Amino acid sequence: MRYEAYETLRAPACPSSSLWRLVGGIASFLFFYLLVENISWPILQSLLFLLEPDASPAALSSWSTPASVIIALFSFLNMIVSLGLCLALVHRRNLGSLVGPYGFARLQFRRVTLALLILTVVMLFLPSPGVWDPKPNLSFSRWVLLLPLGLLG
Repeated sequence: MRYEAYETLRAPACPSSSLWRLVGGIASFLFFYLLVENISWPILQSLLFLLEPDASPAALSSWSTPASVIIALFSFLNMIVSLGLCLALVHRRNLGSLVGPYGFARLQFRRVTLALLILTVVMLFLPSPGVWDPKPNLSFSRWVLLLPLGLLG
């Protein structure tokens, strides 16, 4: 069973496929991720203390504050940077080679986004238990202040 669209993503990896590259890729990804995480965590944490000066490190680690959610969102950037470094070092490829042709990726992005929007609208009309009813957690001004950081993350 072959999927033609998958071949465009798989073909650039075939010439450099080997077991040592797989093991080296996993090891280098973990190394780079831990390195980038250890560098970015204190920086991001100190920047977020400017937004939430009363938040303790324990509150940030418990994911109970808006700042901790922003940290969680930005941690995905650490994974992307680590993957990019790993690809360049071990496989001699760039991140774009994992996404495939730009036009096709854009088309798929639009399709998935539309499907998720439809699913979200349907879910809004389904009954939910009382525990899951939305409740305001932040004032509107605070929410607007944190919105750009959340969208960027």
